[in-house]
Parts: sequence; C-alpha cells; structure tokens
Amino acid sequence: MNKQVKRSMNWITEALVELMDIKPYDLITISDITTEADVARPTFYRNFDSKEDILFYKRQEIYDKAMSRIAGKGIADPYKATELLIEVFRESSSFFNTLIDNNLDYLITKDFNKEISRLIMEAFNIDVTEPYKVKFLEGAFLAVILEWMKQGMKETAKEISRYIGKYMGEVM
Repeated sequence: MNKQVKRSMNWITEALVELMDIKPYDLITISDITTEADVARPTFYRNFDSKEDILFYKRQEIYDKAMSRIAGKGIADPYKATELLIEVFRESSSFFNTLIDNNLDYLITKDFNKEISRLIMEAFNIDVTEPYKVKFLEGAFLAVILEWMKQGMKETAKEISRYIGKYMGEVM
C-alpha cells in the first residue's frame, strides 16, 4: 500500500472516529466522513465499501499490532502473551469505548476469533483437533476482555491476564 493511500485511509478513519464522539454512528453519513476527512467521495469508495469497513480497518490495525508485539517478543508464556494483548487493548481504549458507546460491540470481537484462536492454541498448547475447546476458550476470552472494557478497565493488564489464565487453566 503506498503512502498516499495509507494516509487517505487514516484520514477517513480518524474522521469517522471523531464524528462518533459527537454523533451516533447510525446518523453519520459518508458525506459527513468525507467532509470531516477533507477527501473526495471517490477517495472514500476507492478505499472502503462502507462505514463498517472503516471500523474493521482500524480494528485490524490494532489487532495486528497486538499479534506482532506478541510474536516479536517470542512469548511462550500464556500469561505474558495475554498481558501484552490486553495492554494493546488498553492503549486503544478510546477507539474501543467509542464502539461500545455506539452499540457496536460486535465489531470488537468479529473476526478476532482467528487471532485469539491462534494465541490460545499456541500459548496454552491446545490441539487443533479440539475445535470445541478452542471455541469455548475463545468466546470466554473475548467476553472477559469486552466486559473489562465496559467496566472501565479498572484492573491492570497483568490482573486481567491472570484472571483469564486462571480460568483457562481450570477449564483445561
């Protein structure tokens, strides 16, 4: 992706997130976004198909950052891997809170299951032939993180990772 495309995508993304802080998501139009981002409508459609695509793009950037941070540290300890993931969620809390405030919680977890499944299978040594166990743990993991965000992220990343690790260990 060239720099100009990336820059346009970031302007559009920032515009939507800023608009969501002052106006409900459902009432924001593509015209609102392009005006706020100071880009032409064709620029929007060259990069995104919908408002939801913008949020998926932003969310994927955050998830990629989390997974590369975990991979970059070569972490085999499931608690440390979980803690790093949760730290990235905390760093991006403004974005996630905007989604929650606009009743878009499903965007936080949608498609993230692939990333979480990989983390769970690798960090907790779960065999891929146990798909129900992976799905169960994946759902629990995401539900705990989502609830933590909704409760205002009062606990540290270390505390939440220990809760998750404790519960995962009990299931395993």
